[in-house]
Amino acid sequence: MTATATESVELEPIAGYGGFLDFARAVGLDLEPFQRRIARAALEARELLVLLPRGNGKSRLVGTLAVHHLLTTPRPAVYVAAASRDQARVVFEYARDVAMHPALRDPEKAPFSILSAAGPRSSLTFSLTVSF
Repeated sequence: MTATATESVELEPIAGYGGFLDFARAVGLDLEPFQRRIARAALEARELLVLLPRGNGKSRLVGTLAVHHLLTTPRPAVYVAAASRDQARVVFEYARDVAMHPALRDPEKAPFSILSAAGPRSSLTFSLTVSF
């Protein structure tokens, strides 16, 4: 399922690895094979550590996984640690872009709201509040 800039496609996210692959495709993320392996591990494990060089799409993948989890899990919580405020902002911006993607819903009618707040020591936290 794809959406162009001129059409809006509603997507009901489905939990699990297969649901995530459909979700990622619908919001415009074409996963590389190594990203699919990371996504499968993230969806099957309670904790995950991924070590890859810069520029391999970790932040975008994590942002997409976070939104998918928030939309498909009862009472969800997502915590993302970043080495710096700037890096936390990058993950937040990817998550925000995914959450606002037309494939999910018209942003004015979306069943979630996006919150961003600066915390102690200049850390950045983000959450999507789902309101079904």
